[in-house]
Amino acid sequence: MSSLTQPRRRGSATLASPDADCAVPPSPSILLPPTPTSMPTTPRSTLGSPLCTNAVRRSGVGDLAAGPRRRISMSEVELMPWLCCMAPALWHMGLMVAAVITCLFLPRAFTLMTTFVTLWASGFFMLLTAGAFLGIRKLRQGTKVDWHAKLEEMQNTDPTLIDVLHIVLLPNYLENEAMLKATLENLGRSPMARGRTRIVLAMEAREGAGGREKADRLIQQTSHLFADIFATYHPQDVPGEVAGKSSNTQWAYRHALQQYGPILLGCDPSRVFITVADADTLFHPQYLSAVSYQALTMSPH
Repeated sequence: MSSLTQPRRRGSATLASPDADCAVPPSPSILLPPTPTSMPTTPRSTLGSPLCTNAVRRSGVGDLAAGPRRRISMSEVELMPWLCCMAPALWHMGLMVAAVITCLFLPRAFTLMTTFVTLWASGFFMLLTAGAFLGIRKLRQGTKVDWHAKLEEMQNTDPTLIDVLHIVLLPNYLENEAMLKATLENLGRSPMARGRTRIVLAMEAREGAGGREKADRLIQQTSHLFADIFATYHPQDVPGEVAGKSSNTQWAYRHALQQYGPILLGCDPSRVFITVADADTLFHPQYLSAVSYQALTMSPH
């Protein structure tokens, strides 16, 4: 695995060396993705119920946080999306009402219904238990494999497969600094961390000066572990946006595209992997290597 350029601090925009993540094209003009403030807005009915008169429409960049508008969206205030969202509640409430009515007036129907519900619940928990045991078995099998050795062996056979880039987004808000440092240090245990992994600390601007100081300390303490690490600061009160993890992640993602635009233009998109992790997520040291190997061996179809 070839080494990358020295880690960059926030705001730096130097190009990677030819033996870095991906080959950078010689073109002097770099087209970066638009910033969130320049994105077009799409009106969506997202507040209220279609059965009420207080359903309102709103528009804003936050409505596009999940990407282009789909043909079917659970955020639309239309009858079918509303029914899909309400189906679990309608099922459970209807079941309880039916239990009360049949218990009072239809004892035989009550017996049949409770028998059905008992069998259904038993089957559900049996499948849940079987799935848990199967998951544990697969987890143990996977952790016994030296994925990085397999990845290096494959790359030695085909040197073109060495161009792999990992971008890890860590959205957080008012998280404990020691916990964040432990998360970063755990990511740094990956054999791909120093050469192929770039970290984005997705901070919230509403944390104030304390949040920026925390990010600066974390970057200073862990920058030697990764190819690069920088922080973004999701602003407060963006028009049409709901504050939360999703909007913070989207903000960090767009800034990552800007920060690494020159590198990404020289990359094969199928070899760029974006991971979103919680502030307390502890990945297995071989996780990034396993993702890389399995993705590179995956059928194009």
